[in-house]
Amino acid sequence: MMDQRTKIFFLRANMKYSIVIPAYNEAPYIERTISAIRERLIAAYPDVWEIIVVDNASDDGTGEAVRALGDPSIRVIREPQKGKGKALKHGVATASGDIIAYTDADLSIDPEQLCEAIDRVARKEAEMVVGSRLSAQSQKEDREWWRTFTSSAFNLAARMILDLPVGDSQCPMKVFKKELSEQLLASSENGFFIDAEFLSRVVQAEHAILEMPVAWVEHRYPGRRSKLRMFSDGAMTPIALARIRVRSASAFRSTIPVSRNER
Repeated sequence: MMDQRTKIFFLRANMKYSIVIPAYNEAPYIERTISAIRERLIAAYPDVWEIIVVDNASDDGTGEAVRALGDPSIRVIREPQKGKGKALKHGVATASGDIIAYTDADLSIDPEQLCEAIDRVARKEAEMVVGSRLSAQSQKEDREWWRTFTSSAFNLAARMILDLPVGDSQCPMKVFKKELSEQLLASSENGFFIDAEFLSRVVQAEHAILEMPVAWVEHRYPGRRSKLRMFSDGAMTPIALARIRVRSASAFRSTIPVSRNER
């Protein structure tokens, strides 16, 4: 029988992995992020990976900074309409991997943990692995108390309204089998709330989800400003979650076969 190391080797060698990174005005930082992720992917999955950077209407040369790396395994695509949801759907639609992951351009999560999540999907521990900054086992560096508070409040609302089985729906680390990409592409949210709708659809479709604690570094790049609009996005939360619930319920209710008792 093969030991665990051998099993993982064969799993890695027989699958392809796509990492999607949405990026809006990340020119000062994107090269360091991509280089760190690429270094780990080369060590873990030689020749069977791709990185897709979605230049999300940047006007600071983000796409050019990525192209300057000159690596054919790293692609840049342009999404002219702003919004995390728009960028993710565009990137995932072009991904060729058997397993797809997405993460943020600020490198808040170590690439080692991204690869660990990929391996867990490859080993069929779950069909989707979701990172968590709010787990008791998670580690947080330089994260302000108010960020944890607002994240906790949002996720409490998401669990109540959408019945999500995870504690941190907005954590920017999602890894999933390619088959689940149809749930992302069918989502209507084009901005910050894309994660919640994607997860809601995955849950409704009865796919297995595993939540994984992460070591989170809030300010990997000093001086970088968060793209999250804390007050406007926060104010929209109840309305957004309510419309996601209605859409998800309607979408999956329409797929349930109707049985007729015919005499």
